[in-house]
Amino acid sequence: MKKTLKYRILAWRCKRQNRTRKYIDYEHAQKILLLYESTNDKQDESIRQIANDLNADGKQTTVCRYTAAGQTATKPDGIWLCKKDLGVTGKPSRVLKSIAQQQFDIVIDLTVSPCLPLLYILLYANASCKAGLQHTDIPLLDFIISYPKEKHKTASQSQTDMNNLFRHILFYLKNIRSND
Repeated sequence: MKKTLKYRILAWRCKRQNRTRKYIDYEHAQKILLLYESTNDKQDESIRQIANDLNADGKQTTVCRYTAAGQTATKPDGIWLCKKDLGVTGKPSRVLKSIAQQQFDIVIDLTVSPCLPLLYILLYANASCKAGLQHTDIPLLDFIISYPKEKHKTASQSQTDMNNLFRHILFYLKNIRSND
């Protein structure tokens, strides 16, 4: 990925951050933050189903959604942001304040391509364990899932990838045990 100034600023902020990393398995996780970039209503419905499944397992789930298209007609549950919520560097300052005040056990990043506002939320989220797909060389994640890179995906392929990514992360969170 070509490094733009905005990504360099994010990398610089990441280097300055000092946080304790700790793996938390699914059984011990209570509060989960889901991050995703919305491109259509089917993705929103898919994420709503994922959040409902997590809630059915007794997890307190918060969903954070970003859309580059602007505001939607229906306001989804959770935290939502669009382009107008971003500063010059792509940082969603208003949302970061509320995210930083909450404690999460796990943050699951379900974006299938780099999304700068969600990378900032991933950076500043107060969580013990952060999981997702590695998009950049910025070390934001503790638990990384790797997929081969493919270009020119359709919206339905991205939705399928997002669902597959969640299933993979959930599989490993349920099967890998912590010694703590």
